[in-house]
Amino acid sequence: MSSRAHDSFSVMRGALAQIFLLLVCLTLPSCGYEQERKADQFLIPHGYIGWIQIDYGVKGAPPLPAIAGQHVVHKIPPTGHLKTSTIAHDGWAKDEYYSVSKTKRQLLVDDEDKKGCMIWGLEFGLRDEHNNHATKTFCVGTRKQYLLADRTGPIDPFRLSQRTQKRVEYKDLAKANLIGANFKGAYISAVLTGANLQKANLSYSRVNADLSHADLRKANLTGADMFGATLTHADLRGANLHKALLEGADFRGAKLIGANFKDAHYDKFTKWPKNFNPVKHGAKLVSVPPPGR
Repeated sequence: MSSRAHDSFSVMRGALAQIFLLLVCLTLPSCGYEQERKADQFLIPHGYIGWIQIDYGVKGAPPLPAIAGQHVVHKIPPTGHLKTSTIAHDGWAKDEYYSVSKTKRQLLVDDEDKKGCMIWGLEFGLRDEHNNHATKTFCVGTRKQYLLADRTGPIDPFRLSQRTQKRVEYKDLAKANLIGANFKGAYISAVLTGANLQKANLSYSRVNADLSHADLRKANLTGADMFGATLTHADLRGANLHKALLEGADFRGAKLIGANFKDAHYDKFTKWPKNFNPVKHGAKLVSVPPPGR
C-alpha cells in the first residue's frame, strides 16, 4: 500500500471511530449531551404576574396529564404554586407557556433576548440525588416586573407599578432616627429593631425586616408587602395599613390603637396581640396560605 493510500485509510478509520464514539455518547447521559424529553406546557391564569413555583415528586399530589404523549400539561393554580407527584426529567425540549382565560389562550414569549418576553429567571433544581424531588421556578411579567417581584405568588400589577429600584438591605439600622423617611416602593431587608419611623412613608414597599420595638406611629404603610415581617412590640398607633399584605407577620405585643387595617390581608400564620380582632378592624382573612408556607 502506498503512503498516500495508507494516509487516506487512516483518516477514514479515524473519522469512523469518531462517529461511533459520538453515537455511543448520544445514548449516555454521562457524556454531557442533553437527551430530548417530552415538552412541558404551562397554562397560566390570564393576567397572572409574579413568580411561579412547581414542586415535582410530591407524594400524594396529583400527576400531570400528557397530551397525545407530546406535552406534559402544567395547569398553574391562582396561587402560583403547583405540586405534583410526577417526576421531573432532565433534558432538552421546546417548552410552551400560555396565558389562559375561559375563552382563549395566548402563547407567551419565553426568550429573554426577544422583544415582548414574559417568562424570566427560569431555574430548575433537584432536591435529592435520585431526581425524585425537584423544583422549577420562573417569573411571569415584563422585565421591570421581573426585577421588582421577589416572592412566589401573584402580585397585583398596580402594586408593582408603585415599586422602585431603591433597595435598603444588609444594613443594621437598629434604633436609627428615620422620622419622616421616604421609603415608598422600596425593597427593605434590614435590621430596624427599635428604629424611629414616625410618619415615615413605606407605602407599597416590600418590607422583609425586623421591626420589633420600632416606632411606627402615623407611618404610611398603605399597600406595603409585609409578608413574614417581625413587628413584635412595635408602636403602630395611628399607622395606615390600608390594603397592606400581612400574611405571616408577627404583631404580638404591638400597640395598634387607631391603626387602619381596612382591606389589609392576613392569613392563619399572622400573629396578633392578645384580644385583637383583625376582622373588626377591617382586615380580610386570606383562606389560601401563601406558597411555601
